[in-house]
Amino acid sequence: MPNPENQDAPFDLERLLPEERELWDEYCAADWRDAPAMAVWSFGEICTLDAYGVPDVVAEYLDQNDRENNIGQYLENVRRARQEGRS
Repeated sequence: MPNPENQDAPFDLERLLPEERELWDEYCAADWRDAPAMAVWSFGEICTLDAYGVPDVVAEYLDQNDRENNIGQYLENVRRARQEGRS
């Protein structure tokens, strides 16, 4: 696995559309290193809302690095807890 300190993203930025790259740069590029999979998942959600859907490179990254959908499950648990007034 490449050293994330030497990268601008945990995936190949060249595979993004220009609009998607702008979204990555604006919302995720500055602080993705602390939780790369979470940043990539968040970026996918941003693209779903503001662009053309989840970029293939993002889906591939999550398939490889979050095979059990732990991030999605965590976020769903947080959403449920908020609805139930526990958070």
